[in-house]
Order: sequence, then C-alpha cells, then structure tokens
Amino acid sequence: MRELTNGEIQILQRHAKWLESGGTDGESANLCNADLRNANLCGANLCGANLCNADLYGANLCNANLCNADLCGANLCGADLYGANLCGADLDFSCWPLWCGSKNVKADDRLVVQLIFHVTRLDISCCSGGVREAVEHIRAMAVSDLFCEYRSDVSKIEE
Repeated sequence: MRELTNGEIQILQRHAKWLESGGTDGESANLCNADLRNANLCGANLCGANLCNADLYGANLCNANLCNADLCGANLCGADLYGANLCGADLDFSCWPLWCGSKNVKADDRLVVQLIFHVTRLDISCCSGGVREAVEHIRAMAVSDLFCEYRSDVSKIEE
C-alpha cells in the first residue's frame, strides 16, 4: 500500500474544506484520470469527488465516503471497498471488484439494480439447476429492469 503524495493530500485537504464549508471555500476534488493504484484512502471523505476514469487498482477505500462521487470508468479491480459508502455514486463503465473487499458496501437502489441487471444478463447455460433457477426467478421478478429507469441505452429482458 502506498502513501499519498503531497499533491494528493493537498487535493483531499481542499476537498475537505469544500465539504465543511458547503462549497464556499476550498474546492471539490478533481481526480479524473488520476493514478491512485494501491493508494491508502482508508476512511477518506471523497463525497462528490470526480474520480472519473481514475485508476484505483488495489486502493484501500475501506470506510471511504464516496457518496455522489463520479466513478464512471474507474478501475476498482482489487480495491478494498469494505464498508465504503457508494450511495449516489456513478459507477457506469467501472470495474467492480469481485472479491471479499467489496462486502458491506453501502449501496443505493441504482447500484443494486445495476449489479442485478448484469447478473440477469449472464449466459447461465453452464450453471447448475439451483443457480439457473435462482437467476430465472430474479429475471421473472423483473428487478433488473428497474435499471432501465437510470439508463436509456439498456433494454428490458423481454425486449
């Protein structure tokens, strides 16, 4: 795990000031395209930050506040999101970490239906009967179709 650079620390300090002042002082963190691989951001308050296309590979984001952050296109492979708040965050085209480091993430409706959307679009022909039955049940509930409310470029299952 690497420690943050002085420049990254200054961005986070200005962002904290911006959050504390309600946007009248400091500035919102713009970490668009930032190389934050293996960075220690444990407990960081990145609420509303721009992390679009940021490389967060292997970053420690445990208990980080990423609510309303723009994580569109962010690389979260290997990132530790345990206990992170992702309510309102935009994760379109980002890479979700499929390991135990993504447990206990605070999620909102959009994130949950987005993840379900992708699960229900998998080809499950090689799965066991129990898994196929579970996915078909979720498909029949049309829960994943709720994601269509958030994205105009996706279609419902029956379409």
